[in-house]
This record gives sequence, structure tokens and C-alpha cells, in this order.
Amino acid sequence: MPDKYNIVENETFVNPYNFIPLQQKCTKGLNYRTLKKEGTLTGWLNCELTTLTPVFVPNTTSVFEDHEGKKRSHVFPDAKDKDGNKINSYDFYSYTDLGNEQNPDFSKSPVIPGSEIRGVIRTAFEAVTNSCMSTIDKEKSLYKRTVKVGAPGILKNESGVWKIFPCKRIGIAKRPANNDSNNFSSKINSLKEGQKVYIKIGGTYRTRRHFPAFDFVGDIQDNKVSDEYIEGYFHAGEPFQRKHHESIFILKNCPEIKVEKKAVEELLENLKLYQDESVNLEYKKITHKGYKKIGNASDMSIMDLNDKLVYYSSCATKTGIKYYLSPAAIGREVFHNTLEDLIGLYNHQPCEKLDDLCPACALFGMTAKENSAASRVRFTDATCIDTPYFDDPVTLKELASPKISATEFYLKKKNNNHDMWNYDYAMNWNSLINGDPNYTPEIRGRKFYWHQKNPDYIETDEITERNVHVRPLKKANRFSFKVYFNNITTKELNTLIWILEIGGDKQQAHKLGMGKPIGLGSVRISVTDINIREMVKKDDTIEYKKKDNLPKDQYKNFGDLLINDMQLEQFKTITNFDQAPDNVSYPYVTNEDETFRWFVANKLKRENAMKPSISQELPGIDNALDKEKGLHPYRKVPND
Repeated sequence: MPDKYNIVENETFVNPYNFIPLQQKCTKGLNYRTLKKEGTLTGWLNCELTTLTPVFVPNTTSVFEDHEGKKRSHVFPDAKDKDGNKINSYDFYSYTDLGNEQNPDFSKSPVIPGSEIRGVIRTAFEAVTNSCMSTIDKEKSLYKRTVKVGAPGILKNESGVWKIFPCKRIGIAKRPANNDSNNFSSKINSLKEGQKVYIKIGGTYRTRRHFPAFDFVGDIQDNKVSDEYIEGYFHAGEPFQRKHHESIFILKNCPEIKVEKKAVEELLENLKLYQDESVNLEYKKITHKGYKKIGNASDMSIMDLNDKLVYYSSCATKTGIKYYLSPAAIGREVFHNTLEDLIGLYNHQPCEKLDDLCPACALFGMTAKENSAASRVRFTDATCIDTPYFDDPVTLKELASPKISATEFYLKKKNNNHDMWNYDYAMNWNSLINGDPNYTPEIRGRKFYWHQKNPDYIETDEITERNVHVRPLKKANRFSFKVYFNNITTKELNTLIWILEIGGDKQQAHKLGMGKPIGLGSVRISVTDINIREMVKKDDTIEYKKKDNLPKDQYKNFGDLLINDMQLEQFKTITNFDQAPDNVSYPYVTNEDETFRWFVANKLKRENAMKPSISQELPGIDNALDKEKGLHPYRKVPND
């Protein structure tokens, strides 16, 4: 019986991150060469950075080999998990090389790398000026687990055309179960993936509610011993608790289905994901074999998938019917759309042409296949002004990696009739059409993290290898750094200063370093003075003239560089430290530990677990703090 969950109506939480929406069209069209000619300002900004919460930036110069032979970082001897194994531990970043020291000296001055500050400021600059999304991973696949039961088939390439030959699945018992008393485990162990066999049907296996019944094997032979025996092909799925049948695929007497080459490429990517321990945690634990019987995905080409047994499903999209191939009947779909495809709808893909740049690429630079633009700003490392104040080394609460498969958070819901939506299609289980042909997926925008005034970031429960042990800096530490600029315009300087200080509003702050989702990393930046260096001609020589401590009032209003008022207000809401929410949390089920349980509960349609429907979606920044419109946790209900 599937688990049951109830929503906790009187309790809300704020997800650690939210999104500033993209405008309908990216601001591009700037000419890099023209801007360099027009830019008359060269000099530097002296800046001060103050930590408002504990902050941590790791020094990664120390490594060790763990019990699996993998390299990890370890500088604190007491940093161990519940089983006594070393876990990752780091000191704060500094110029000290900890790699060869038996007893590292942790009194060295902490440093915040200029690259860290630059990344934070560029991200904010892109959001505020409606620039491109420069850091997207064009090669990253978008994927999501599905509960749709795929149909069995054989994938073949005939004269360059990929086709699926539909099959019927026949179960072959690994052990006696319900009304199938057979046990073919010894025979199964001798069979290879895709091996031809001959079987006789033994009857029909009745499954649990919501799962379809299937015929099962009564006898199996290597050769056709009589007309009762049907030709089939053996397919082994992955082991799981209480599994009682593997599969024999028998060709149906029906037309083959042509599929795009793209669908086959995504099948290969799907296999790679199953064999990636950072994605498939069960593969890391060796409880899942990653469908290695099909092959080692990293060494395969799509032609190696010819004549393989697969499961397939299809759905209507705006560009036609799309097919999804998987080694599992209920597994993972790798989508045809990429992140670049989706941000391309609004022209927010990374800049590539020197005469068609967004404001951020024009100032911070860009690298493309055929062109590159050098940055006209440079950030120095930030060094501590006073004696640094460190926290004692602590084990952080577990940090969850970004889950782009959580489409209820990363994509906008376009239609209230949609039960499910993803990067390719949306659907309603009760619709006669499998998929909404009018659906266009739309990403929510640029990710930013909420501030947390009093973060609860220290692990107090059982420590595992997924935790990290660190020595953070306390709040109220002050750092100084410089931002050098070369041949920039007054408008660009005004914008840069505004973003460093977020308009000079003392309520606002940036986030940097490790642990942003659990409350670390809030910092406030102020520009203490502006220095301009001018080059002037005097007689027959060139002299440098320096203007110090210029007023900052000029940057407080720079109108045409800002995004529209609604998006600017959302940016200022999520960067407002003084009004930070006090209930920031990963999604949770009140009586369970793992975050993923919330997403499971959020999809369960009570009358049919095999037809999930998303209940809650991520509210926008405007509604995230609203007690009525915010997110609610779930509570697991004991089964009757």
C-alpha cells in the first residue's frame, strides 16, 4: 500500500531559494569596441565587506583518500561520520597551503577570493540589467523521474532510420509469488541481456492495485521444442526489495514506430545518468547496477544501442509527438529541450557577438566560439581589516545539491488543468490527449538565496559522509578589497557601484561562499571611495592625473539601466537582510528526515499513486513570505 501524506495547513516554510523572473527579451545590442572608445573612466573603487552572518569559503589544498580510494579534503582530525570514517573538512580560504602539513597552522589571515566576489556581483549585475544568463551549462541534460509505465520494445537502426518494434512483456519468475509458483532463478542467472529464448505462457499474474496484470512464463527453453513455445528476448531489470519477476520481450504483430535520433541520444544520456553515482545514489551504494548489462555508457555510441531492449513512452508537445526511451519500465525521462533552448525563448542565451552584447558581458567580458571580449573590471582578493573572529570548527547540516528535476520549483505552472509539467510537455491524466500540444515550458528565472538572520546551520543529528566539517568566520568581520576598472562609461560605473551597494540601502546584502541554503554567507558591501585616473597631454609628455574620493551621489538614480520596477522590487526583497524571513527551510515532512520525501508527498494523488498530481508549486518572491500563499510541509499518515 502506498504511503499517505497530509498537508500541514497551519505551518509554512520559505524555500532557501527563489527566482527573479526573466523579462520577455534580454537587453542586448551593445558594441564592445564602441564602448571601449566611449569609456573614458579608468581607476578603482575601494570597498569594504562586512559579514552579517557566519561565512565560509573553503581552502581546498588538503586532500586524503577515503575508504573507497577517492580523494577528499580533510584538515580536522575529529571530522568523522557515525562509523568513524573521515568526512570532508576544510579550513577557511587563505594563502596557506594545507596539503603537506601534519598540523596546519589555522592562525593565518582569512581571504575571500576576488573571483568569489566577482561571481556574486556579476550574477546580481545580470539580474538588475536584464543581461544574458552567462553561466548556464549548455551541455547539461534536463531529466526527471516518471511514474508513467513505459511499453516494451526493441530498438533498431535500419538503413540509418531508428525504429522501435513494439513488444509484449512476459514475466519470468525469480521466486514463487502469489499465483505464480515457478522459480527460474538458475536459468535467469545463465541468460545474457537480449538473449533469444523460447517460452510457454503459464498464466496471468495479478499485481497490486494500480499496476497492470501480466502473463508469466510457464516454461523456458533455448530452442523451439513445440508450437506452444514463442520466441522472445531476455531483459534483466535492476534488483529491488521483493522483486519477483524479470522480463521476456515478445514481438507484437503491429507496425514499427519511427523515432528521432535525438530520442536515442537521450537514451544514451539516460544510461550515463544511471551510471553516475552523483545522480544515482543507489549506484554509489552498489545496490543498483546502473544497467551495466546493456553496456558501459561512457564507452558507448548511439550505434551500440542498436538491437537493444528498451521501454518507451510518448507525449504530445508543441513541436509534435516526442518519444522517451529508458532501460526501465518506470524510470527516468531525459528531455529533448535543453536549458539553452528554454532561455532562448527570450534571447537570454550567453552572448556570442562583439556587436550584440548585453550590459554584463560588455563590462565583465565573455568568451564564445568565435569571439571574446576582455573584462574591463578586475576584483582583488578581500583581506581582513581587523583581527579575524572565527567560529569553532563545526559540522554543517547536509547541503542538498540543486534538483532541476523538481519542476514544481524550477518551472512556471502554465495551466491549472495540468497535473504534471516538465521541460518538454505538460499533461492531465484525465485528458484524452496524452500531453498538451499548446504547452511551452518556461523557467522561473535567475536563482537567488534568501538571507537568514539567525541561521541554524550546525548538524546536531547523525553525521554521515554527506556532511562537511568547517571553520567559518563569525559575523561582524570586516574585509577590504578593490575593484579596478578600465575604459568604462559613466553609466557602467554608476551601475557597478549601485550593484555593489545595492543602491546604498543599508538593509540590503549579498550572499557568497558555501552554505547559502542553510543561512551562511550574508555580506554587505560599501564603496568607501572612488578614484579616477586620467591621462592628459602636457607639452610633449603624457601625465597621469588622479582624482580621489569622488562623491557617490551620482549613482543613486540610473534609470534606463534597471530592469522593470516589478523585477527590481523582487530583487530588493530577496536581498533584504533586515527583513529576512525567520522560517527558511528545505522542504520537509514533519515526521521524516529526507528532503525528497516532501516532493514524493507533493505528487501523490490519493486515489491513484500511479497518476500523480503536483499539489504545491513554488510561490513567487512576492508571495513566498505570505502565510496563506507560502509552502506547507506534509505529515506522513500511518497506513491502516
